[in-house]
Amino acid sequence: MDLQQPISGQEFVDTVEDMGAQRLYDSLTDRTSCSLQLFQQLCITSVFQVPAQVGSIQQMDPVSLPGGGNDGFAGDDETEEQLISRVASMRQEILKVWRRGAV
Repeated sequence: MDLQQPISGQEFVDTVEDMGAQRLYDSLTDRTSCSLQLFQQLCITSVFQVPAQVGSIQQMDPVSLPGGGNDGFAGDDETEEQLISRVASMRQEILKVWRRGAV
């Protein structure tokens, strides 16, 4: 018959501290899990539900400006080089405005 060796005082304290830390961790994870489940239920029931049927929303024709001008967005006929040059000119305009504001 094997008898257990008595543990020293420091080993006992370490064991009790580890048990306390584990209980605290378990409690925190349980609370976090419950909070996340509650948030998930809230999102499912109210936030992300679509109130109207998607099929009942009428599709609209694309909007165009009077006179046939585009509204500042790149058209299908715009090449990549034209788009790059337009972006570069926009950057230059932004820098000019920024410099005027910094004065």
